[in-house]
Amino acid sequence: MSKKYTLSFCIVTCNQPDKLSRLLESLINQNLESVEIIIRDDSNNTKSKVIVESYLSRINIKYYHLKADGIDRAIQYVVRKARGQYVWMFGDDVLAPNAFEKVKTQIDNSKDLDFLYLNSSNFDRDQLGIQEFNDIATTDKDKFLMLIKDQLGFISALIFRANIVKDASIKDETSVGTHWLILYCSFFAIVNGSRFLYLADIFFFSDDKPAGEVRWYDSYQVHSVRFSQEAIKFSNNFSPGVIRNLIRFKFHISWKAVVVERALGLNTGFASHTPKILQTLKTFWSYPDCYIAIFLFMLPRKILSIAYRFYLSKLRK
Repeated sequence: MSKKYTLSFCIVTCNQPDKLSRLLESLINQNLESVEIIIRDDSNNTKSKVIVESYLSRINIKYYHLKADGIDRAIQYVVRKARGQYVWMFGDDVLAPNAFEKVKTQIDNSKDLDFLYLNSSNFDRDQLGIQEFNDIATTDKDKFLMLIKDQLGFISALIFRANIVKDASIKDETSVGTHWLILYCSFFAIVNGSRFLYLADIFFFSDDKPAGEVRWYDSYQVHSVRFSQEAIKFSNNFSPGVIRNLIRFKFHISWKAVVVERALGLNTGFASHTPKILQTLKTFWSYPDCYIAIFLFMLPRKILSIAYRFYLSKLRK
């Protein structure tokens, strides 16, 4: 008979041994009673495996080193392996002290929760994931969605009731390969759940995301176009205009990031040279921002840089 767990803590990692090491170190002094820890490692070497093995005498870990198949397949895998009542997905961040204790207390005190969002901070503690300082428990799907907004796909912040995320992770194969299966699961959890909880305390710490950060995906395509494609799937499950407002919000952040990073002279991250105009027009043609974005995308980078410096000089006055 398999052991019953309150929480499955599921880590997906790929070629980030140093970040995995600091995460495991942050697990050492946590209350791990009724918690199972699952790691899927898609690294193309054994560096992370060696690190995990060095912690096995102190932490009970179910470790799987597999051939890389994308983050969405990795998420499906660890969710399928999870045996807890709740599943906490996690990336390359670091746990705050007593994070598990606080999560399990919330679960024990509110046994019918379907979806939890945990707030976080950067390591300097001067930038919160969400600027809301009070816990919010709600059954209002629109309210919860617009509280979380673009943070809905922040993997380390999400805790799902197990049966919901297990259904969600295999529900729509069109989400696999978009890098946004976790976003689909979050929408699915809100639509199919009934009780949601936002916790304002800091549960983990994340690295700052510098302008021009190189990722394994195209930042603009994933954070604007593909985000929109996943959100639209649920447009009929919320009040009229809610999904459209969310897409507008995310698109606005994304196209501004392209313009600013290009103006800064960068060529990576949102400022990459991948084609953007046609996919922007195709996806966002009904949003007024679309035509501002396309105009700015067409400007030479030197012109953008001059205009941005002028804009900043006016702000300082």
